Amino acid sequence: MIIDFFKAVGTTLVLTANIWGALLVLFWNNKISMPNRYNLYYHVVKYEKFTNIHGFLLFSLILLLVFQLIYVLTHLRESVVNTLTTFVGLFILLISSYLMPWAKIQAVFPKLTSSLQFPYRLTVGA
Repeated sequence: MIIDFFKAVGTTLVLTANIWGALLVLFWNNKISMPNRYNLYYHVVKYEKFTNIHGFLLFSLILLLVFQLIYVLTHLRESVVNTLTTFVGLFILLISSYLMPWAKIQAVFPKLTSSLQFPYRLTVGA
């Protein structure tokens, strides 16, 4: 099974080499249109009562997520897919919020300010 996994990963890398290879060349040699740099700490998910635009989450959505977490914790063994999806979504949501030390991360990895730019984009995965 592990050999099949590595075969699938290798096949995927070979078949998508034209995409990631071009992106690597573009990011290393791009002198014409470099992406803007943004402070990661100021572009995290914010929580508001009545605002629902990108970068903001409604309080009611947070309440629904808390109820979903309570449901998953009380019915842990019933649905593995529901449990996994809930935990992955909450983890991604926590990463894109103020709870992640984005100021320290961008100090260690300054390239993220131009490649990731806005941590609230991670909420799409959540």
